[in-house]
Amino acid sequence: MLLFITTCLCAQDGRLSLGGTVVNSVTGEPVKRALVQIFGQRGVEPTQPFTASAFTDSEGAFRFTGLTAGAYSISARKPQFAQFDIGRSGRIKLAASIGDVKLGLSPLGVINGKSG
Repeated sequence: MLLFITTCLCAQDGRLSLGGTVVNSVTGEPVKRALVQIFGQRGVEPTQPFTASAFTDSEGAFRFTGLTAGAYSISARKPQFAQFDIGRSGRIKLAASIGDVKLGLSPLGVINGKSG
């Protein structure tokens, strides 16, 4: 019983993290400087809205720390790529730290040619 209470308290006091990578969904290459945003609720009663943003590094990696257990929406975007939201309505249930979220961004196409 004490172990369960300790685990529960750790999950509620901002010790969880959420991380992963953003990749080009066509080539699989990392997308650097992509904007990753998460949205969620903090606290049990009353809940308070929470948002955080981060840019990916040169390897396409991102990480959010100091999170509490709960449901978070996650999205990634970058110019010249179609915006991406993960899963059903972009929701991730965080009960333990997650470090392997993979977000894919689709590059926009370019049409070249002459009118004539």
